[in-house]
Amino acid sequence: EQSVPNVLSAAKNGGGDVWGVLLANANRGGENVHTGAVLGALLGAEAGAAALAPELSAGLANKVEIGAEIEAVVAALDQ
Repeated sequence: EQSVPNVLSAAKNGGGDVWGVLLANANRGGENVHTGAVLGALLGAEAGAAALAPELSAGLANKVEIGAEIEAVVAALDQ
């Protein structure tokens, strides 16, 4: 609960720069893993996969399977 205001502020004020916001979060140090996960989810959902830097998913294990699961969730929500 203590980091929620910071996460929301970073997401709101990031100017659509997903990579920059995530990098700034990582560089701030401290307990940034959870905030990075939440920021990544929020900003990625807002920007869409096409707007994300390839570095964010290049080494992801099971990338194709995860993509298919995401598409299935999105399709289910569209109904």
